Amino acid sequence: MPVRSFEQDTGWLAYLDHLPPEVRPSADERPAERWWPWRGHEVRMDVHSPTQAPLGTVVLVHGAGGHGRLLTPFALPLVRAGYRVVAPDLPGYGLTRRPWTPLRLATWVDLVADLARDEASSNGVALFGMSLGGTVVLHAAMRCEAVRAVVATTLLDLQDPSTLRAVSQLPALVGPLRLLGGLVARVPIQVRHLAPLHTMSSYPAINDLLARDPLIGRRFVPIGFFRSLLFTAPPQPVATFDRVPVLVAHPGADAWTPPALSRPTFDALPGKKRWVTLQGAHHAPLEQPGRDQLSEAALAWLADALPR
Repeated sequence: MPVRSFEQDTGWLAYLDHLPPEVRPSADERPAERWWPWRGHEVRMDVHSPTQAPLGTVVLVHGAGGHGRLLTPFALPLVRAGYRVVAPDLPGYGLTRRPWTPLRLATWVDLVADLARDEASSNGVALFGMSLGGTVVLHAAMRCEAVRAVVATTLLDLQDPSTLRAVSQLPALVGPLRLLGGLVARVPIQVRHLAPLHTMSSYPAINDLLARDPLIGRRFVPIGFFRSLLFTAPPQPVATFDRVPVLVAHPGADAWTPPALSRPTFDALPGKKRWVTLQGAHHAPLEQPGRDQLSEAALAWLADALPR
């Protein structure tokens, strides 16, 4: 029988044991699991609820080497500060079930925009994206008027083939993928063959665990999804998007997506924005002091954007 809950997933439980103690959830802080029907999908998501009335809702979005439960260490500071956090497994990843339809980056953008509409309250909703999730939340904010703030750890322009080559485990495949990928769009490939998961953090045990996890590194995803990164334009030009304030809190020691790769998109944004470099932090910013810098910057950004 397939795993239907992360409470039965051995990979997640092993990951939990390797986390730094201060970002390891207590029994009372474990998220509730929720299933959300969306366009023929069964979307699994974690719901982290504060002990008091929430200050607002944050939709926390993973990247191309993760799932919603993997982001628990980054949800906890927000929940402890009073925010409700919803972290979905996007189609093709985690425990979400999807119909036999083409998987594209645009699917992720549409889902996050619709989820933000569903989760909007009188206090508003913010989007927080990590890794590829940063690009997803920026595009989703363009599609959803309810979004009051965006936080991202990276903002990649993946329509630029040189960017995709820079972040790929197999850069030589980007050219053929661009030209011929449509012919093999349904062919599955394991995430670990495209994503350099060994650079995820400075914790070798965690990196190795993620690379071996059937729901992460050994997860099979259609090649067409990765090809779609090259052909998914933002809903509007980045240089015209000034409605939502954008914080980029970029890991300073990120060897997978170095800060320079996010600068062109950040620099093009015309509205309220802020750049923070997370000192000593790798792609998944678990290291100090960058981990605390991420929480502090995100909480200040949310407090300024969401009404009390």
